[in-house]
Amino acid sequence: MPTEEEMGRLARLAGLALRPEEVAYYTKEVSAILHWIERLQEVDVSAVKLHGGSVSVPERADQVTEADRHDEVLVNAPDSQDGWFAVPKMIQSA
Repeated sequence: MPTEEEMGRLARLAGLALRPEEVAYYTKEVSAILHWIERLQEVDVSAVKLHGGSVSVPERADQVTEADRHDEVLVNAPDSQDGWFAVPKMIQSA
């Protein structure tokens, strides 16, 4: 089960500013979820028949159906660089 320190680090990596009491709360909640997952892994499902489904998905050839709209799409971008969407860096080095 995760520790409060691990949950705090995970929150920081996710860009969440959690108060210590929130870290404690989410640590407890995640631990409970993981406990239920462990319990589910103990269930014997060997007698359960797999159901492959009866829905068939039609296959089609992988073909380009529209002309190149690269420049048209980039016009809507807030920022572009060298023909690509430019986005701000989200992950910083630790």
